[in-house]
Amino acid sequence: MDDLLKVFMGTFFLILITNTGMLLISSSIYARQADKALSNYERAIENANSSEDVVKSCVKDAADHKFKLTFDTEKQDYAGRVYNSQMYLTYSFFIPFVGSHEKTVSATID
Repeated sequence: MDDLLKVFMGTFFLILITNTGMLLISSSIYARQADKALSNYERAIENANSSEDVVKSCVKDAADHKFKLTFDTEKQDYAGRVYNSQMYLTYSFFIPFVGSHEKTVSATID
């Protein structure tokens, strides 16, 4: 009977450790995807000279991937083009035993 209890406890802790590791790895993958998405959005907006259509497309794409993309505009020229804008990408992730968190990463658009 004592051996049976040890087997069940060992199996329980093995499953617990395996699931915790999988959740940590998946949250790390999600963070890397958010960083990659921010780089792609930054490149697309800079290449389009901050075109309003491209910005709207990036915001929509971010929302489709469950990210929140916001901008803090610092300077505009006479034609309304944006210079030196700060872009923020907010995403939420889950860490086992700690809970759900939100993180914001930023990039500067020149």
